[in-house]
Amino acid sequence: VISYLFHKEKYYKGENELRFYFKSKNCQYNGDDVYLECNPQLLINKIKYSPYMNSGTKKLVTNLLIHKYDYLKNRISSSKILESNK
Repeated sequence: VISYLFHKEKYYKGENELRFYFKSKNCQYNGDDVYLECNPQLLINKIKYSPYMNSGTKKLVTNLLIHKYDYLKNRISSSKILESNK
């Protein structure tokens, strides 16, 4: 699952990104995880969701992010798949 989440498809080649995922506090630490403290306003300029992400999940995550980081209010959108030129 991890390799699938962090593999970048050629469709998204124009997007510079940082991918991350959230783990429940109840998950067991397996030694491969890294926890970093950061200032989101310095690190995150905008957020783009996968075009395949469920709309209900997008809405939930967007509401959570804006509640915690109100500066993201107009900086969240969905990615578009680029058409390949053949």
